[in-house]
Amino acid sequence: MAVFAKISKILLFGILLFGCATKYPQISPQFSQKSFELKSKSEAYILHVSKQDESYFFALFDYFGAPVASKEFKDSRFKNTKFMPPNSKFDDIFYELLKQILAKNTNFVFKDFVIKEID
Repeated sequence: MAVFAKISKILLFGILLFGCATKYPQISPQFSQKSFELKSKSEAYILHVSKQDESYFFALFDYFGAPVASKEFKDSRFKNTKFMPPNSKFDDIFYELLKQILAKNTNFVFKDFVIKEID
């Protein structure tokens, strides 16, 4: 019975580990750097997005300037960068932002966030 419990834990860990790495369809909007304000009823952030070679880099900060997320989007996947703890909470928002940039729409609403480009 103990062997079954260990195997179950290993399988569950593997599913959680690999199930969290969502693969998105590849898109390639062309820009060098953009900044956005993300606001919901209870949260507000500043997001800086830059494109370098084949990668897009996302740096998300709260209004006090504290980093919230730092991600790289490359080969249809998000990867945590810097020394930030893993956090996939904003991956869908970051991907939607790339889609909206490609559509030349940089002011939109997504998942309760009002997202606006700032200068």
